[in-house]
Amino acid sequence: MRTGFHLHAARGAQASDVMSRFDPVFWTVNFPRPMMAAVTTTAPDALRVDAVFYARDDLAGLIWESVDTHDHPLLAYETARDYRDCRWSFRWRSGGVMPLDAVNGPVLTIEGRDAAGVPRSWYVRLWNYASGTPENAVVAIDFATLDGGFLWPGEADPVWAGDVDRMFVSLVAPGYDAGGGALPNAQEGWVELSHIACEGAGSVIAIGDAVRGRTRCRRSTTWRSRSRWGARRRCRPRSRPTWSRGRAGTRCAARAGTARGRPMM
Repeated sequence: MRTGFHLHAARGAQASDVMSRFDPVFWTVNFPRPMMAAVTTTAPDALRVDAVFYARDDLAGLIWESVDTHDHPLLAYETARDYRDCRWSFRWRSGGVMPLDAVNGPVLTIEGRDAAGVPRSWYVRLWNYASGTPENAVVAIDFATLDGGFLWPGEADPVWAGDVDRMFVSLVAPGYDAGGGALPNAQEGWVELSHIACEGAGSVIAIGDAVRGRTRCRRSTTWRSRSRWGARRRCRPRSRPTWSRGRAGTRCAARAGTARGRPMM
């Protein structure tokens, strides 16, 4: 018996579903050699980044992309670059990284284009939107009224979030120095984002949900499965990662590249 197959460059009439923007499963982390970093989905609304810094200028980026470049076209989430109808909030906890109130503390970098279509970036100091302590705070961001800049109001830089390619949170060690040089010892740090929520008219986007039926070979036809939380998750290694069982899922670490944490099924 012969079976046919199809090659797809984009989703058409295949099954689809919806997801909330900033879902912890779809964040990635990037970093330079020789440092290491990993992002792990620890709960349906939480993630954790673990990093090891070796140089004073090491910087890890926790990344959210408007275009899903990592997943199969039939499973990727919708490309939606307009965030002006989104309100994003989360609980921040950290240790071993520069705290929120520091000069070189965590910054949300937003890359895209302004209202005139000119490419540019904005730098949003998270501490300006935080309530709590520098290592344990609730951060609330309304993209419709968002301002970059370090000090307000003198350095306020209004963000136009209508055409965003990606955004990322920068993480550095307490001994950060842009001039470089080795740290006295390898320094470990971590960040947890929990109670991640997105509200507003633009908070929900489409996502592919195509699944092919069982084949005669009875082999897997999709990476998608169900996790312990009941929500659908994908498990796919990238950049030849090293997998190891963690307390609440799977930790994925890749050297000098992008790695996405996935819970084991």
